[in-house]
Amino acid sequence: LKIEKSDIQTLQQVTEASSVQISEVITKTNVLYKEIVESLIKQDLPALQTDKKLIKKLQKELNSTNSSLYDFIRNLDDSSVKGSRYYIQSLGYLQDIVENLGVISSNVLDHVDNNHKALKPNQANDLAIIVEKLGQWYAKINDVYKRQEFSKIDDIIQEKNDLQEINNEFLDKQIERIRTSENSPKNAKLYFSILLETNELISSTFKLLRLHKEFETFRNTNK
Repeated sequence: LKIEKSDIQTLQQVTEASSVQISEVITKTNVLYKEIVESLIKQDLPALQTDKKLIKKLQKELNSTNSSLYDFIRNLDDSSVKGSRYYIQSLGYLQDIVENLGVISSNVLDHVDNNHKALKPNQANDLAIIVEKLGQWYAKINDVYKRQEFSKIDDIIQEKNDLQEINNEFLDKQIERIRTSENSPKNAKLYFSILLETNELISSTFKLLRLHKEFETFRNTNK
């Protein structure tokens, strides 16, 4: 979503533009994360190459928005200037989310491209659970921003810990497998990298939600 400097002047317009942008990025991130994991399980190299291109396109769109910030700030009315800080910070967190996704994509693509061993069934099952749980969380986030029902953000923030606990549990399981039975270092390295970067993805999303909670408090006191 590219900011047009003539379109956004008031605090309400800042909120609407930010919500549309967040909803778009969260939706695309959710779809791409799922596709990357599924393509890794299937060892589908062309699909992974396509996903990487789509992530680069998303990064480019966010960078383009960043380039428009100067004109955007110049055009705001006086009452909206303080609120614009939240917009700029939210853009930074969106860039972090897409960057986290990009790291996962690159690691998976390199693994499959170099013909390293496929995931073991228990690893594939664990990642499928994460895809499902992350997907449910992202669907709720998308719904909040689409409808601009920001009173629900608190409940969604609470779910972040549950997601990371599942992720950490799978990290522990993988450590145990290495100690007892696993004999594929490249495979384990990739699996760890996916889980660790997924934790970062969840954290970046959480920071975005926490920021928006602060923004809502600011908006309500500046009505």
